[in-house]
Formats: sequence, C-alpha cells, structure tokens
Amino acid sequence: MKTNYLTVYQEAEAEFVEKKSRFIGYATPIQSEAEGAAFIEKIRSMHKQATHVVPVYVYGGQYECQRYSDDGEPSGTAGIPILSMVKQRNIKNIAIAVVRYFGGTKLGTGGLVRAYTHCAQRAIEAAILIEQVQMSGYRLTIDYTKYGKLQNELETRPYEIVSQEFLDRVGIEVVARSESQEALHAYLLNFTQGKEVLNQMRPRFVPCKDGRVDGEDFLLSEDWVEGSQN
Repeated sequence: MKTNYLTVYQEAEAEFVEKKSRFIGYATPIQSEAEGAAFIEKIRSMHKQATHVVPVYVYGGQYECQRYSDDGEPSGTAGIPILSMVKQRNIKNIAIAVVRYFGGTKLGTGGLVRAYTHCAQRAIEAAILIEQVQMSGYRLTIDYTKYGKLQNELETRPYEIVSQEFLDRVGIEVVARSESQEALHAYLLNFTQGKEVLNQMRPRFVPCKDGRVDGEDFLLSEDWVEGSQN
C-alpha cells in the first residue's frame, strides 16, 4: 500500500564549522537513482580539494535504492548515520552530500557522527521539507460565471483547484486526498447538477507545503485522465 512521505522541495546547502573543520551540506530532491548519482558527482566536482565528500541518496517508495559511503572517514561515522536519520524521518527520493575540509583537530567517533548528521539536517531544512501526498481528482469544464463561485466554496473544503485553462469555458482540475474521492465526486456532481462530464484523474503523489497543494506540479493533460463519470 502506498503511503505519504516526506522529501525536499528544492536543492539547497548549509554549512557550519566544528573545531576548525568546515562542513558543507547539500540536499536535493531526485526522481531516479541516476539523478542521485549525478548530483553526488556534481558536488564532488565542486569540491575537488575537500578532505571528504560523504554521499547518501535514497529512492523508491520502500527505499529500493540506498547508496551511501563514509568516503574515508572511520566506518559508520558518516554515511550510515545520515542514512539512518533520513529513514527514521521517512524522507524519500533525496540525495545528500556532506563535504568536509579537515581543520586539523580530530573529532572522534561520536563527534563525527554528530557533525555529519547535523550538517545533513541543516541542508534538509534549507531545502524545505514537504509532504508528498497521494491525491486524485477530476477534470471538468465549467462556465466562467460558475468559476468564481467554485473558488469561493473550495476555500472552506478539503479540495483544491490545482490547474486551470481559460478558453471559451474554464477547464479545471480539482483534487483531494485519495481517501476523500467519493466525497469529492459527490460534491462536484452536486455543484454541476450532473450537467458536466467529470474525467477522473489517476492517483499520484503531489507536493504539499504547509498543508496546501503546490499547484505548479499539476498540468492539464489527457495523460492524467482515466475515464468519465457523471
């Protein structure tokens, strides 16, 4: 069964200094194992003089892809702690690289674990954690006179217009969490009085920030349509 999960919204970096060692963390969302590997190589090329570049990336609903390394640090002090933190927080489809420029003072095993984990966490925060929520909904067209009314009504309901196309009529996509599909269908039938065709969209994971759908991730497209209901 597919479940909602956390990921990051955008690529970002963060850094701090611990006992003169400079740590720079990078995090980015990924859509494939290849993207994760390419991101790590990009960071390595940016920091060719770094003492260590610790890579971690995971991809897949069940963490089918897990790649990590200590990159020369004592075993279990860098890659594994970052990977464990990511999985404990249910963060998926993410690539992280933590760069270290050694400052001359050893941190010890515990110090390394804390430093690498802390730097990765700071990079994740900078990249903005978002929830990927499984949603679906309906595509339909309505008259311009009804479009404003629909917008107003949805302000107080757990449904959202995530895309619109303004032609002779307004083409819209209205979505809700997967468990609310029956209620959404009933609402749209009532709103249109059964006079409009409701084209069902395939379920997909949609990014949500602060509990709201990021509508830019949706596009009006036949690819998302399964069939018609009315």
